[in-house]
Amino acid sequence: MIVDTDVCSRVFVKSGDRDVGKQALRDVLAGRTVAISLHTRAELLIWPRWRNWSENRASALRRLLVGIPTIPVTDAVVEAFVELTVACRKGGHALAAKTHVTDRWIAATAIAIDRPLVAVDRIYEGAPGVALIRAGSAVAGP
Repeated sequence: MIVDTDVCSRVFVKSGDRDVGKQALRDVLAGRTVAISLHTRAELLIWPRWRNWSENRASALRRLLVGIPTIPVTDAVVEAFVELTVACRKGGHALAAKTHVTDRWIAATAIAIDRPLVAVDRIYEGAPGVALIRAGSAVAGP
């Protein structure tokens, strides 16, 4: 499974249990192999600098990310990105917007490696070729 940035943040990065959807997301991910796209990794690594995190907190994030496989941008990911972008533009899907370019890369990563995408962001709903899993959805397979 590929998890998008919001899911990764909510489940692995943010502390505390104030997020009511956190447990539902953990349930979806339980016992499954989880990976992130290179773009999710980059987005997460921006946060400490942008938000002036302490060195301890930034180091904890880097240690956490070492344990989460990161899928690199390969030719297959690039091709999936191109196909997804064209399909979204032709179909009028909101994922085609410039503001969602990183979301398209994340979705393309999932498509390229033939894995579902776990997300809370509704922008992925109905996106061509994206096997989307949302918290509370039935999950099949590894």
